[in-house]
Amino acid sequence: MQWKGMPLFKTVFDSNIYSKLIFELQPKTIFEIGSGSGASAIWMGDLLESYALPAKIYSMDLTSPTLIHPRVEFVFGDSRQIEAAFDAGCLAHTPHPWLLIEDAHVNVVGVLDFFHPHLARDDYVIVEDSAEKRDELLRFFEQKDGLYEVDTHYTDFFGRNVTCAVDSIFVRR
Repeated sequence: MQWKGMPLFKTVFDSNIYSKLIFELQPKTIFEIGSGSGASAIWMGDLLESYALPAKIYSMDLTSPTLIHPRVEFVFGDSRQIEAAFDAGCLAHTPHPWLLIEDAHVNVVGVLDFFHPHLARDDYVIVEDSAEKRDELLRFFEQKDGLYEVDTHYTDFFGRNVTCAVDSIFVRR
């Protein structure tokens, strides 16, 4: 799929799941770890505007796209040193609910561990392309027993795990 002529890297199923989740959650803050070309951040920014949601998107990667959108701030950062990209003190004042999207494929558990203390009840975490991250996810969720729940309303919306986030759309409990 494409958005505004840029590769979106979302399946038709995932783009619909994201649209539904953003509309229903009405996040005030979205963190996207792994900007790529920036198309998905711009697309989500456009969704926020179409839903009249006053949220902000922070999209982080090793290279910052040159794209501009009023709802999007591209942040330079490395998933291996996530604490350098997002100041913990600043996170404490970032409005909830949050939608955290892990799509960098690097230091997955480290990223989740960093954000975990800042995630509030009913915040969402999506781990994209999760089939290849399964072992890391199992380790993380074993340590956080009972604090996260797979939201099958979204993962199974089009059929059992018809998403790139196989059993990996979580709600914080």
